[in-house]
Amino acid sequence: MNDNGSKFYYSRLTDGEKNLYDRICEALLRFEPALSLHAGMGKAFTVDTGKIMTAVLFDNPVFFYLNRHRVIVKQTPMYIQLIFQYDYTKEEAEQLWAEVERKVDLFIKNRIKPDMSPLAKQLSVHIRIASR
Repeated sequence: MNDNGSKFYYSRLTDGEKNLYDRICEALLRFEPALSLHAGMGKAFTVDTGKIMTAVLFDNPVFFYLNRHRVIVKQTPMYIQLIFQYDYTKEEAEQLWAEVERKVDLFIKNRIKPDMSPLAKQLSVHIRIASR
């Protein structure tokens, strides 16, 4: 599964937060049950995991299979552990994502024409979504 969308929220993070964002994305793509991060070298650290998880989920609709309301965060001065719970298995999520991609491709083929302006394309998408 791949989502090459805009990373707007990622762009608003600090370098340290971006590192955690990337690690979370890697773990979610592998359907890992948890992610543990250690500060190392005895230095205490704190991170706004809610801000980073929001950025991950807003930037990456491909993670629809994560139950975002049931992510457990265990944080101490020395480590952070995120425990993930998924609404779908990896196989189910891949099938659903493939179906979404198929429908998007079909919509683009049937409704979006090369000579359409960007606004006309956006309106076509909006009308389609609003009619559903």
